[in-house]
Amino acid sequence: DFMLIFITMIGIIVGVIIQLTGNVLMLEPESFDKKSLIQGYQQLKAGKLFNWFSFSMGVIAVLLYLKLGLSFMFVKNLFFMMMMGLIAYIDFKVLCVYRVTTIVTMCIGITFTFLEYIVFAISPISSLIGAFIGFAVIALIVYLTHGMGEGDIEIAALCGLFLGIEGVLLTLFMGIVFGGLGGVVLLLRRSKTLRDEMPFGPYLVAGAMISMIGAKEIIGFYLSLF
Repeated sequence: DFMLIFITMIGIIVGVIIQLTGNVLMLEPESFDKKSLIQGYQQLKAGKLFNWFSFSMGVIAVLLYLKLGLSFMFVKNLFFMMMMGLIAYIDFKVLCVYRVTTIVTMCIGITFTFLEYIVFAISPISSLIGAFIGFAVIALIVYLTHGMGEGDIEIAALCGLFLGIEGVLLTLFMGIVFGGLGGVVLLLRRSKTLRDEMPFGPYLVAGAMISMIGAKEIIGFYLSLF
C-alpha cells in the first residue's frame, strides 16, 4: 500500500530529524560551529542516522495511521511522537531534559487542545486533569525520594496533556515498570551501580508511545480480566 510506505518514510525522516536536532541542542554554545554542522551532514550522508531509532519512529507512525487515518488526531499524535522522541533522545544521551523542548511541546499541546474544543467540541477536561495527574504523581516521587529529575515532572505533565487521564495513568504505570526493569538489567550487566544516575525520561516516553497507540485497548483488556 502506497500510503503505508509513505507514512513509514515520514516516520523514519522524523527519526532522522530528531537525532540531528538533538545532536545540535546538546552542543555547548561555544562548540557550535561550521565543523559540527559538517559532521552532522556526514552522519546523514553515511546513513548513520538511519538506525533502530529512526525505524522505530517509522513503525509508530504507521501504527498511528492505521488507528487514526489521516486526521487531526493523527497530526496531533505525530507531533507528540516527534517531541517525545527528541526529549527521550537527549535525556538518554546527556541525562538532561532541556526546558526549551518541553515549553515548545506544552505550547503546541495547548494549541491542539484549544482547537479540539473549538473545531470538534472535544472537552479539554481530560487533557487538563491528565496533565495535573502526570505533574502531581511524578512531582511527589521526585520530592519524596529524589530518585528522578525535575525534567521528568515536565515529561509526565506533557503526557497527560496529550493523552488524557487514561493515557497518562497507563504511561505512568508502564514507565515505572520499564524503568525498574531497565535498572535491574543495567545493574546485572554492571554498567551502572545503585549510586549512578539513570535517565527515567526514555522509559516514560516508551510508556507514552504504547499508551498513545493502545491505551483504551490495554485498559479494556485489563478490566475484562475481573
